[in-house]
Amino acid sequence: MNIRDVMETTFVTVPESATYKEVAEKVYASKTGCVFVLDATNKLVGLVSEHDLLRILFPYYQSYYLNPEQYTDPNEREKKIEEVQDHVVTRFMCKDMHSASPDEPI
Repeated sequence: MNIRDVMETTFVTVPESATYKEVAEKVYASKTGCVFVLDATNKLVGLVSEHDLLRILFPYYQSYYLNPEQYTDPNEREKKIEEVQDHVVTRFMCKDMHSASPDEPI
């Protein structure tokens, strides 16, 4: 079985200028779990997954244990969302990606 047999061929993309809020809305609306980040020339420069988005809102388990009120208090979560919603995608996207040819074996 090759990668071509299981790969997705439809991609959801955002520009490098997209904000956290725009990326989160795109991931949610697309139901894909991730979006690809393209530069002005449509070159792939990054990837953002649901995990990446959540990591920003809940950065460290240790932080949760030391300050659980910051994570369980709805007002604190809203503050965090307001704090990060305008962060540009290049600030939190995954840049270290690996690629494979469709004809490579899984």
